[in-house]
Amino acid sequence: MLKVNEVRFRVVGDGYEEMPDDFKPEKGTVKGAIATCLVCGSTVDANTTRRLFQEEKAGEWMVAVVLHHPKMKGKFYRVANGKDMEVFRQAEKELRKKIEELRGKWGIEPIPDELLPPRGTLGFRIQPYGMNTWGDLFNSRQKLALITFVDKVREAYRRMVEEGHDEEYAKAVVTYLGLNLNRLTSYCSSLGYWHVTGEKMSPAMQRQAIAMVFDYSESNPFAESFSWATNLDWILRVIEHCTQS
Repeated sequence: MLKVNEVRFRVVGDGYEEMPDDFKPEKGTVKGAIATCLVCGSTVDANTTRRLFQEEKAGEWMVAVVLHHPKMKGKFYRVANGKDMEVFRQAEKELRKKIEELRGKWGIEPIPDELLPPRGTLGFRIQPYGMNTWGDLFNSRQKLALITFVDKVREAYRRMVEEGHDEEYAKAVVTYLGLNLNRLTSYCSSLGYWHVTGEKMSPAMQRQAIAMVFDYSESNPFAESFSWATNLDWILRVIEHCTQS
């Protein structure tokens, strides 16, 4: 079975016009918030781009799906289709249900609604694009996946205690699971990008800053190339190494 990741472009408007014959994707479309039309060559200045995002006139459009077969080398790419979009819309519906369920179960808001630090603080550069809370850093499907993982981690603690495990032991286990969730969150956000040469996901925080990304990739947390399981293996290897000190 092919495992799927997706590449999504943020767009202003309803979609795309046909690309010209001399279209060169490696040139990109946005640099320093200055957006260039690949059809006519006209540009939108940085202040206008930011204003459109703040006024919620910007959206996103899924453009490609990245596939990997466990018995084959390399990645395969195809254009996103209507079925891909429908799956995403279904996740949006499920998210609304999940929020209501967990809001009653946890007694707190499942999607983090705390404000981000002031613009420029600790390298935050995304507030001018309408991202003002921690929850704004994720799309609907990512939110659904992450709060579901959080719920399962909480459930793991409860079940361990019910089954007679020492509470301190249970806390230690869920702490490691929390580390895994933390790492997964960096990859499952709308500020990660597709590493073109390495053909892999790159997390949101490649450095001590969070900057705007106009073409982000969305990872499948159950894919073999990057998943909850493979990420947990990474955490365990780090812990094993540290215990040798």
